Amino acid sequence: MSPLSPPDASAWLSAGFAVFAPALTALFVVGVVWAERRLGAPPAQVRRRAVTVAGVAAVWLAATWVLAASGALARFAVRPPPLLLFLAAVLGLAAAIARSRVGTRLVEALPLAALVGVQGFRLPLELLMHRAADEGVMPVQMSYSGRNLDILTGATAVVVAAAVARGVAPRWLVPVWNLVGAALLVNIVAVAVVSTPVFAWFGPDRLNTWVAFPPFVWLPGVMVLAAALGHLLVWRKLRTRAAAGRVEAQQDVGRSGDADAAGPAWLDRAAYPFRHRYVDLPAGRVHFVDEGLGEPVLFVHGTPTWSFEFRHLIRALAPRYRCVDLPSGRVHFVDEGLGEPVLFVHGTPTWSFEFRHLIRALAPRYRCVAPDLLGFGLSSRPPAFPYTPEAHATVLADFVETLRLDRVTLVVHDYGGPIGLPLCLDHPERFSRLVLLNTWMWPLDDDPDVKWKARLASGRVGRFLYQYANASLRLIVPMAYGDRAKLTRAVHRQYLEPFRRRGDRALVLHALARAILGSRDFYAGLWGRAERLKGHPALIIWGMKDPAFGPRHLARWESLLPEARVVRLARAGHWPHEEEPARVVEALESFLRH
Repeated sequence: MSPLSPPDASAWLSAGFAVFAPALTALFVVGVVWAERRLGAPPAQVRRRAVTVAGVAAVWLAATWVLAASGALARFAVRPPPLLLFLAAVLGLAAAIARSRVGTRLVEALPLAALVGVQGFRLPLELLMHRAADEGVMPVQMSYSGRNLDILTGATAVVVAAAVARGVAPRWLVPVWNLVGAALLVNIVAVAVVSTPVFAWFGPDRLNTWVAFPPFVWLPGVMVLAAALGHLLVWRKLRTRAAAGRVEAQQDVGRSGDADAAGPAWLDRAAYPFRHRYVDLPAGRVHFVDEGLGEPVLFVHGTPTWSFEFRHLIRALAPRYRCVDLPSGRVHFVDEGLGEPVLFVHGTPTWSFEFRHLIRALAPRYRCVAPDLLGFGLSSRPPAFPYTPEAHATVLADFVETLRLDRVTLVVHDYGGPIGLPLCLDHPERFSRLVLLNTWMWPLDDDPDVKWKARLASGRVGRFLYQYANASLRLIVPMAYGDRAKLTRAVHRQYLEPFRRRGDRALVLHALARAILGSRDFYAGLWGRAERLKGHPALIIWGMKDPAFGPRHLARWESLLPEARVVRLARAGHWPHEEEPARVVEALESFLRH
């Protein structure tokens, strides 16, 4: 094969490269769009970013094709050789993208498992390259039959990504995998370079000239670019996670007794109620506020002030996400607004996220407090905690006592009933109103429909389905909606993410599945004192399409609380505040005003 002539490749091989590179480029564009959406970018911004990135990528594909077709890259007698300059430009471009805003957004938004798993493209690529070697188009030393072991990176990428996604990967696995993968990439690039006519290390009959012609120019121009960029993004992701770990460590020190944890004595905590965070930089320790979730807003103060000057903007833009350390574990909670407190208690398998519509509507006039039960949402997940409703009720009582909540409107949903209502039974003087959303507080073993479902869920089959099929979140939650279309992918994801690990589902979720029948005595004790609830104004909002708690359960509450206001939502299921938030907000605001 003449070093200056295009390779005599089969149509199958040429088509393979001609399709592979644009497909890989399209995957990059999809990743950018996914990242923008995960970071909460407006739809118009997502579209603009997608069009821009896709346009630049198309120009790059066309430009490299035209450059190779012109024969410019095959001029190996020129010094420096154009092909080697092209390869250097590709590696420089990978570094530039990794450090660009696009790269930063990818690192911030995409999970580590995705960044690792995408490197699996190198497995089919190596098979294509081996076919090229078999056809005599590519020198054999560039295939896995020669000196190219890059197929190992592609073959292990999906395995490592799966381990990361399931939370079973040891901390050293991804750094070691990424280091070895990068080394293998450097190895094949070096083999390719020394195989060109400039060096001809493997002899004049084993030269690498094929990548100077289309469509094979996309091997360095797209595939090597993607592989190098992937490794750089993984390194950035690992560094970001490590930095976040250092910040959290500083927070932990503060919570466990650091004098700066609550701030100095002169600090007005009512005006500046934010968490104090610190990060150690080369020049010294920097204090900062990091409140809320979503697209970041960076505030930079001047002199002689400090971050206190931005307190009104921060409180307006971000709900206050807080944590409190209790004897059983760390409880995360939202504390938003000022005024008479409204305490929201969620059930299973959700977290305080389910009350976001209500909190947003009520916060201008009320103090909305919404904790995550231990094991749920952003709260800690201590392995020795029993996760029964009795245990959750004890922790919630500690939480209310720690925050010194008084004259509380108690809003409970699902398991929030038997977990939250004991507060009102034990301390009725501290609660002013009750709001019940598709919940209960009595033994369920006299309900044949609930009983057989509970027996199935609490047994070995149920444990297997909860643990390995994520049945609670993937099957039961969608079925409990009156209109499943209202459970959007974005909302569903907020409930799926906290329970990505199978062990956590068994530990936390299945414990409450067993407790439907297993905590009968606890429920009987609560219902035996239910008369104490009669002294409180009550609002009952009920999704009438709820397959778990239907009209007969509503009738039981109405019998106990005959003076309660009742709002029946005919089209809503188990989560009326998720499915018809406007109507729930309207009913709740009217109830609180009167």
